[in-house]
Amino acid sequence: MKRMRRIKLLGALLAALIPIGVHANPGDLYATDNSSIRIYAPDGSARIFASGLLRARGLAFDGFGNLFVATLDTATLFDNRGRVLKFAPDGTVFTFATGLDSPQGLAFDVAGNLFVVISGRFTTGAFTLGRGTETSGLTTDVGVTKISPGGVKNLFAILDPTTFHENFGIAIDERNDLFVADNLQQKIYRITTDGQFNTATSISTFASLADPIGLAFDGVGNLYASDGEGDIMKIAPDGTQTLVISGLAELRGLAFDLNGNLFAAGHGNNVIYKITPGGSVSVFATGLNVPQFLAVEP
Repeated sequence: MKRMRRIKLLGALLAALIPIGVHANPGDLYATDNSSIRIYAPDGSARIFASGLLRARGLAFDGFGNLFVATLDTATLFDNRGRVLKFAPDGTVFTFATGLDSPQGLAFDVAGNLFVVISGRFTTGAFTLGRGTETSGLTTDVGVTKISPGGVKNLFAILDPTTFHENFGIAIDERNDLFVADNLQQKIYRITTDGQFNTATSISTFASLADPIGLAFDGVGNLYASDGEGDIMKIAPDGTQTLVISGLAELRGLAFDLNGNLFAAGHGNNVIYKITPGGSVSVFATGLNVPQFLAVEP
């Protein structure tokens, strides 16, 4: 009976995601807007793509034009009730994965595996619910879960379990390494792999930054990182850091469009900024409600 009620509740939730329109316009920018997702055409015109989400906490496109959205239940965080929804180009929506503990950033590898940053407590090879009370042998952690194209989940990596972490962004480079922002430890970690994403081989500090949050790669392998102070830093493959822009409102997610323009979610003042390849900064969109994650349709 309980299972039937959960199925009915899930069906009602999916039915409430309105409107669910066809999306097949390369270059359109998608932005999380609290419980909604907005689409922005290159000319800045906007429309609501989906509403009625519990809370959108991540966006990523796969190689087939499907949009994946991480959501969580804001009433009870860190309780493995997070899920990932899949919006097909024809407008249909599916629940792709469930049982995720506070999912945040999303990123795809070239083989179609989805990597999800999760927060909670973990034991070796298993998830442990809750963050409210300490239990001997358990630590508050940030981890990365790998979900195969068929929906099979595996805990792929765990950050240092001897300390506390707070994550937001994740990105994957052309060498198949994962990069994870940790604004609590003020670091960006590199998770190297075997090249096929079957195994995480090591976790190291790629860069030390004040409050890194959003991550995105440009077309030539530079990693861009936003922070809570309104700055964006460019980090070359060799680790050299260059300040791109400063003094904006608190920033979250980053995304590059097909022309090399960088978009940044202005979480602090409910706007989206646009930074051209030449360094010109403008407000691209206004009137959002705590925008956090961005993705550009390939």
